[in-house]
Amino acid sequence: MNDSEPRDTLLRLREMAVTGRLAEAELELHAWCRRGGPTEARTLLAALLARRGDHDAALEVLGQPQRTSPKQLDPEATRLTIAVLLTAGRDDEARRLAAWFYHLRGDDPAVARWVRLMDVPGLTQLPDTPDATVERLAHELAASPQVVPSLVHAQKQAPRTRTISLLRAAVARITPDFEGRDELIYLTQALAELAHLVGDDDDARRWAHRGLRLHPFNAALALLLGRLEDDEAVGPPAAEILKRVALRFPHYPDVQRAYQQRVA
Repeated sequence: MNDSEPRDTLLRLREMAVTGRLAEAELELHAWCRRGGPTEARTLLAALLARRGDHDAALEVLGQPQRTSPKQLDPEATRLTIAVLLTAGRDDEARRLAAWFYHLRGDDPAVARWVRLMDVPGLTQLPDTPDATVERLAHELAASPQVVPSLVHAQKQAPRTRTISLLRAAVARITPDFEGRDELIYLTQALAELAHLVGDDDDARRWAHRGLRLHPFNAALALLLGRLEDDEAVGPPAAEILKRVALRFPHYPDVQRAYQQRVA
């Protein structure tokens, strides 16, 4: 079979289905799928079975994707499976599959839009940033962690909440891989500053103290803690840290001023 034959066969079978020759199309599709036909053939057969209400048979033809590893999902088969599950009243399975689909493929705007438009019952809190998008950025940042400070600086100049959320998730994902490496301070400082930008002071404080355990004289982190309330369950008081950094860098006016304000 040459490359064009499967496409031509699919077009012919779709035409048969549209013109009412459903039984003939189903029989030929069953035979083709038994011979190992392409995913498109299984999807078309499943659609025809679902159209006449045989939902269990449709899901069987699709390979029960709601029960398999989400990384193996075919986009078209997944869309059809979600629709079949909803029609069959199997909302819980539809919701789980739709959530998997969104997280794995939601970096494609068409997929994200489709999942939202389907309005699957119970799937009301989809995050703005799908896992697939975070994973892609994390992979890029892991290869070039030195760019992280410049990305954070850009957000400090012109903050955008969704971009900050994406950066936080991606940097947090790669941080464990940099334990014991010099780059770890870039990442901890980035996470502290990004958290502070969106008002997450607890996370900002936690990452700032972690960074200062790596670099006790980091002026940027000391200044950040100077803008936060103390929590001695997380780390030493800001005044103590600012004093330490101020003594080390007497020519840093920002640190000197922050220390004086903290102890005033």
